[in-house]
Amino acid sequence: MNSLYKYLVGFFLVLAVILACTKDVSLYTEVEFELSETHESEGFLNTSLSGTITVTPEEFVEDITYFYSYFVESGEGYFVDSFGEAIPEGQEISLTPLSVPLNYIGTSIGEHSIRIKAEDDLGFSKEVILDYTISSIPVSWTAVGPTKPVLLGSSTTIIVTLGNETVRTGETYERNYSFSSGSGSLTTAAEGDVVVLEELVPITPGSYELTYVSDAL
Repeated sequence: MNSLYKYLVGFFLVLAVILACTKDVSLYTEVEFELSETHESEGFLNTSLSGTITVTPEEFVEDITYFYSYFVESGEGYFVDSFGEAIPEGQEISLTPLSVPLNYIGTSIGEHSIRIKAEDDLGFSKEVILDYTISSIPVSWTAVGPTKPVLLGSSTTIIVTLGNETVRTGETYERNYSFSSGSGSLTTAAEGDVVVLEELVPITPGSYELTYVSDAL
């Protein structure tokens, strides 16, 4: 009886070992990766600057997925995707494919620093810093007047131009006419409307023809 008991105990122990050894075990291998980027570093206010971020794994493992997010460390701005849609700061976005375009739009003038973080679903992560210098939009503003002396009381034409290369979505412009020396009157050449001096008035890019009449030597 004791021998039978011992054999039964031994059998169940061996069976338990076999079951334990045949149990499925999930193993995860950490695959390191590199995070690289390219980007335009200088641009203008509210103007898109192109760039790209790329994750390069040491080896490709089908079950591992990657994400990226960004954080504005200094300056003010945001990224848009290839469709022009704004990407929320700090939100994890799937990196599919592993190289994606990122276009930065700076909304303040000055130096900007953006931290990009890439991470896989096992928790391994890498970061890069993108630096930008954002300037105000250049304005091409020219005026062409007479090249010969103007007689007192006579009229002459002045052409002022706001260059159309300055057109940007959401931007507005204002102009102000004044005399740095001398005096006289300005009217619009086409309508004959009096132009008010020393006053900011909305203006759109284009050329404007004015008539000037001097009233003093």
